[in-house]
Amino acid sequence: GAPPWLAGAANVEGRIVPVIDLVAWLTPGRFIDARAKDARLLVGGDGEDVAAVLFQGMPRLVRVGSEPQAIEQDRLTPYVIGHDINDLHTVTLDAPRLIEALIEELALR
Repeated sequence: GAPPWLAGAANVEGRIVPVIDLVAWLTPGRFIDARAKDARLLVGGDGEDVAAVLFQGMPRLVRVGSEPQAIEQDRLTPYVIGHDINDLHTVTLDAPRLIEALIEELALR
């Protein structure tokens, strides 16, 4: 009964953390194949508020500009706080606010 964007859970250093697929959250019907060779988890948070985001490819260093730009994914726009100065499609997110919104969405189920 979980939403498609909740891809599962991962054991990270003995803690079970939720795994979020932002592709599935932004684009219903699409998802990241967690079994794919290039699937990765980005784990972050503080204290009890830890989550993992599922992504594909290799992480890369970005230079973040402070002024958020309009992006195509309207659902993500409220959580964008910056962008890569060389690629406007690579954004910096207010992760705590986004996670809180996802928790609220789960509570409505």
